[in-house]
Amino acid sequence: MPKVFPGYRKEAKSRIIKATVGLFSKKGYHDTTMEDIANELGVSRSAIYLYFESKEAILQEIFLLNQESLRNLLEQHGEGPDLLETAERLFNKIMETKRSRLPIHFEIVSLASHDEAIKKILLEDDGRGVTVVQAFVQHHMDVGNVRSDSDPRVLAELIISLTVRSLEKVIIGVEESEVRSTWLTALAVILGNQKKPLIR
Repeated sequence: MPKVFPGYRKEAKSRIIKATVGLFSKKGYHDTTMEDIANELGVSRSAIYLYFESKEAILQEIFLLNQESLRNLLEQHGEGPDLLETAERLFNKIMETKRSRLPIHFEIVSLASHDEAIKKILLEDDGRGVTVVQAFVQHHMDVGNVRSDSDPRVLAELIISLTVRSLEKVIIGVEESEVRSTWLTALAVILGNQKKPLIR
């Protein structure tokens, strides 16, 4: 078994993260070890420690990349004259790219109740996530797509809470089309954008 990764540092870190996400999805966060990650990649455990000092450090990097992914998603699919059509497009894209990772996200949230390192990671991630969504809301406020009588940060918090609840419903088996319809209807109420019926 090779002891170190061939290639460049950025590529090596990317491979570690991809393998780790796959293992977290299959085995769960708690049951995945650094040894498992090394075995998945065909390298020694010490090779993983050259790039990440712990499993928590890998998790933190995963959340950072998720925020970057969210920002890119909003930039690429968050424009359009009809905000609700834009929102539906975003929902579909989230389901397409993130659905397989949803259970591990909620497992990690539950672990935070008794793991201070994970709690710290999630608190930092929460702050970054609200900031990203707030910028999206502010942009749509500025162009007149969103109510102007509310604090954009409060609206961002509401959107995130609504989305988390919707993702929970997907995990427990509610039909995705039903979840999407409810999400869009509730979003229209939150944003003050109810130009047309949203039940599809």
